[in-house]
Amino acid sequence: GNTPLNESLIYMIDMIPMFQKKYGIEKTTFITLTDGASNYHRDKIYGSDEHVSYESQNVYQIGKKKYAPRRGKSFTSTLLTHIKNECDCNVIGFYIVKRVKRWDIERYIKDYKDYMDKDRQFARMRKEMTTNKAIAVDNDGYNKYFILDGKKLNVENFDMNEAEIKKGTASELKRLFGKSMA
Repeated sequence: GNTPLNESLIYMIDMIPMFQKKYGIEKTTFITLTDGASNYHRDKIYGSDEHVSYESQNVYQIGKKKYAPRRGKSFTSTLLTHIKNECDCNVIGFYIVKRVKRWDIERYIKDYKDYMDKDRQFARMRKEMTTNKAIAVDNDGYNKYFILDGKKLNVENFDMNEAEIKKGTASELKRLFGKSMA
């Protein structure tokens, strides 16, 4: 429901058309980068320990349409589909996993005849992940969705709050920001 990724998507729904119009862009590619932590609905009010009932939920009005997170359906995919259709965008997603577990790959295997077929598909995808450090999978709301092996990317967390700022000049802040993006 009300996750950081979904809040960003709601904000972008208004920004993309303005950006396209301002710069005369005919086709846009919208890219998401996630660790997957915010792609499910929680029955909790953020900022408190209080839980909400199953019947109550947020309703978001986007343009003339109203959307509400539903159990069993990713609200993120609903928002991405809206962006795709209303903004005429290609939507590309990158999902970085810390350690590649069977579940991280297997949950994207949708069409299989039996367990043996599913296992063969998993083995093929796992081999591709080992060889290329990434695999392309189908995911609702995205034109293309890639799972990336975070361990092989050598990604490190960087906290700007802990960075030592000496002068506070624009060039120093730019350097620190660049370091955080490495």
